[in-house]
Amino acid sequence: MKELLNEAGTIVLSLPHAAHSAILSCLFEEDFPYGEWGLLDKTHIRFFGLHNIHALHASAGLAITAARFVMRRPEETEFAERWSRLPVEIQAALSSNPHGHIYQVTSARPVEKVSAPVNLFEASIRWNASSHAVLS
Repeated sequence: MKELLNEAGTIVLSLPHAAHSAILSCLFEEDFPYGEWGLLDKTHIRFFGLHNIHALHASAGLAITAARFVMRRPEETEFAERWSRLPVEIQAALSSNPHGHIYQVTSARPVEKVSAPVNLFEASIRWNASSHAVLS
């Protein structure tokens, strides 16, 4: 796709964040329940942690220029019932991950055209601390 971009072109990727606390609650019960929609939509063929998202961009010669996070607490997801069954101690441990509520969307441009790429780890912490949904 990079070769198809014009000078001002941007690539937008919407990637399922596999380290969302709700997915981890499913794994705690030894289940990975694919469904018709949501984080575990059965059409998703790959899942990503933040490190993997950075690596995917780098391997394609892209730099992240903006991070647009859709944040959902586990009790606001399709896995709310499963989350409620977890022991409070496990919920607290999973909730301690500052990136655990992220569904992920990024914008990227060819790396040679980006002077200050966005770091998703830093962006998500800043996003949690602010009312802004877009960090670039």
